[in-house]
Amino acid sequence: MKFLIPTAIALAASGSIVNAAEFCGTDSNSNVNAGAYTAYNNIWGEDKVSATQCTEVDSAEGNTIAWYTRYNATGGDPSLYKSFAAAALQFSKAQLSSIKCIPTTINYNYTSDGELVSNVTYDMFTSWTPGARPHFELMVWLAAGVEFDLYAGWHQSHQVFTYVAKQPVTSFNGDLKSFFDAMPYDYSIPDTQYLSVLLAGTQAFQGTNSKLTYYAKEHQTQQAKIEQMRADGRDEHVVRKQEEVLVETETMLPDCQGRLREAAADISSFIDAHREEVEPLESFQEAQELLAAVPALL
Repeated sequence: MKFLIPTAIALAASGSIVNAAEFCGTDSNSNVNAGAYTAYNNIWGEDKVSATQCTEVDSAEGNTIAWYTRYNATGGDPSLYKSFAAAALQFSKAQLSSIKCIPTTINYNYTSDGELVSNVTYDMFTSWTPGARPHFELMVWLAAGVEFDLYAGWHQSHQVFTYVAKQPVTSFNGDLKSFFDAMPYDYSIPDTQYLSVLLAGTQAFQGTNSKLTYYAKEHQTQQAKIEQMRADGRDEHVVRKQEEVLVETETMLPDCQGRLREAAADISSFIDAHREEVEPLESFQEAQELLAAVPALL
């Protein structure tokens, strides 16, 4: 699973997981920092329904993470989800108008004994100011190269928009910003809103011995990892999924990269037009900082 937000947003410091282990419990006491992410177990109401859940991060490096969650959820209202295990990207909040694209890649496998009622979703929250409570929520119940429907509703104090795939998929490689851009005018989220939360996970409604596994995408080290997995006797299904990821193109979202290059050209023009200023404008300084970050993203 991988996110990248190419704009002035700064990712949290990255690092690998060391001595990773399963963590279980509620959202308030069960999470772990991993690379640029925080992984949450996020089970609630286990005292009211028959539900247990545990989550573990297999690896995390930079903006790539591999993790899984396993659970049993057999009681309570089947129309209500019992947990939302997820990996949330840590980043500095930024206005939608400043975000050119949000490339992401995800590959996963879901197994369960008996009936499974769940989703695999991206979840994004926006607010009017960086520190404010969420005002809008945009969910993407995975749609990769297939048609999807857009639904709108309310959850407590914020409005929720949800893209739902017409057909289930187990991988996705796309631009999450395009879901904001494609919204009808009557249901659009203002581009002055700040993106404050970006995560991917699963809402568990019902399931017995259910397990969701997210696979990492790390081109530069993937072949070595595949060879090591086979040497370690790992499950062949998991190894094959990693090989499928490796086959994918390493050039991610050419359209998104094109928009980045256009943005870089605009910033360069702005800087050239203001080089003679005695005291650089605040926006000029911001432009310099943004331009310095662009080459690493292309």
